[in-house]
Amino acid sequence: MIDQTAIRAGVFACLVLPSVSVSAAVQPGDLVLSEFMANPNGVSDTQGEWLELFNTTASDIDLRGLTLSDDVSNLHVIASATPVIAQSGGFTLLGRSANIDGGGRIPVDYVYRGFTLSNSSDQIVLSEGMQEILRLDYTASMISPGRSTELRQLTSGGPVYAFAPITLSYDGGINMGSPGTANSQTFSVTPVPLPPAINLLLASLAVIVAGNFIVRQRVQERLGPTAVC
Repeated sequence: MIDQTAIRAGVFACLVLPSVSVSAAVQPGDLVLSEFMANPNGVSDTQGEWLELFNTTASDIDLRGLTLSDDVSNLHVIASATPVIAQSGGFTLLGRSANIDGGGRIPVDYVYRGFTLSNSSDQIVLSEGMQEILRLDYTASMISPGRSTELRQLTSGGPVYAFAPITLSYDGGINMGSPGTANSQTFSVTPVPLPPAINLLLASLAVIVAGNFIVRQRVQERLGPTAVC
């Protein structure tokens, strides 16, 4: 028989507890490539290359375990002792160094190795196992010295990119772009709400937790305050 007290407690928990954000396996479209710098001025490519991800979902995403690669031999698996979080609705900056602007003014969320951006044609692929999360096949026409390439639109035909305006500098006028912050133009992305099945699962878990708590409490009352559960 279902304990009605436990059900009431579970419903109460669902109503009053803060909403729970759940990040399952990353799916295509959860992360988009919002901006990248392939050919920086004033610093070497080894120091100044970077790329930026935007999290389109309603949940934070831990990037650890995802693979950054091209179609040839450049590959880096994101690994860290601490979570590398792409916040919901936020921009995450990945750089070839922690000093992409040459002055240490831009905070880099994660430094990668073994992955480079060609100044001509190349690919930027983020994947989880065999599943591609995002891909951009770019050509030399999308690369300009000292100017980042930023996402302008997300359309049914795919993402549309353009150069960052020459008025938008992140290092005193040498390089143009907005690493780690909003692009020069806002692109429309609506965070995806948790599916009903997830909400139902969370409600069920709340009922189970509340029920277990009540059972433990009743056992404690019967056995006395010294009982150990």
